[in-house]
Amino acid sequence: MIKIKPLIQKLLQNLDERKRSVLIGRFGLDGKEAETLQAIGDKYGITRERVRQIENLALSDIRGLIKGNKDVETILAAVNKEISVLGGVAKEEILLERIQKVLGKEATLQGISFLREASKSFGHQVETDEYYPYWHNDEKAVKAANQLIGKVEIILKEKKEEVLEKGKFGEIFAKLAKSQGVPEEIGINFLSVSKKFSVSPYGDFGLSEWTEVNPATIRDWSYLVLKKEKKPLHFGEIAKKISLIHSKKKKVFTPTVHNELIKDQRFVLVGRGIYGLSEFGYEAGGIKDLIKKILKNKAGLKTEEIVKLVNEQRMFKKNTIILHLQDRKIFKKDVNGKFFPNEA
Repeated sequence: MIKIKPLIQKLLQNLDERKRSVLIGRFGLDGKEAETLQAIGDKYGITRERVRQIENLALSDIRGLIKGNKDVETILAAVNKEISVLGGVAKEEILLERIQKVLGKEATLQGISFLREASKSFGHQVETDEYYPYWHNDEKAVKAANQLIGKVEIILKEKKEEVLEKGKFGEIFAKLAKSQGVPEEIGINFLSVSKKFSVSPYGDFGLSEWTEVNPATIRDWSYLVLKKEKKPLHFGEIAKKISLIHSKKKKVFTPTVHNELIKDQRFVLVGRGIYGLSEFGYEAGGIKDLIKKILKNKAGLKTEEIVKLVNEQRMFKKNTIILHLQDRKIFKKDVNGKFFPNEA
């Protein structure tokens, strides 16, 4: 197996001290963080532009040294093969994992990035607000990736419910990838370079801007848990579930969850400390408010019918509901035992 570190050290030895130092600093070839043009300029008392010039001259010198170097050619060929396997576009962290399986852990990101820039063998997209850093060896693949990313974004916005509620993203994406002439696995890899998409703690693929996919606050996390459970939960149980699914296994405090739930109208108190989502049909208000609404829609109900309808919205004991029905200022009962709103 090729020893990359000694190879790079040998290449650098052919440069003068300043060129060598600039390249080591710029690429972090000493194992430290890569340095900015400004940091290196401050060290030598020169401008950022002068540092850039020295870096370019040094890379040009290295480019001449690696021509015909069999070890370098082997490394670059391995990198090229892995990018091609991924469809011509490779997210940097994924590419590094694959390269290290072939060339060993010594194949660091700093080292292969240095050889990339020196050889000008591959294109490189730096990290931006929209993209993770990625490498590419085919401009057509970059274009295909961007087209697919754009189409998937549109589809997700149009079919959010189908994707999140019915789990149909795989089916939808398979059809789209086929229509674009892109193998499904390659298409998924293309999407990985975009920051527009994320996978939720429950494994659902969607837009990063969706709170169901990328929850940011305790309220978002609580909403996600209740959305997935599809049933009301005690705020203590919600806190436990958030702690379990949080990517950083973050400890979530029960009082914090409770405080957030009572501030947001998406959450409805349906029992002692038990909350459900308003979008599932749970309505805000106390038991009496709920009974009034039930009787307003369908007057003349017996006790058992009222209890049944209330418990579709709330989690209260039968006796508690019956007790509230005794308020004659609000409800009245006829001789047949049926309840009506007291309009008096």
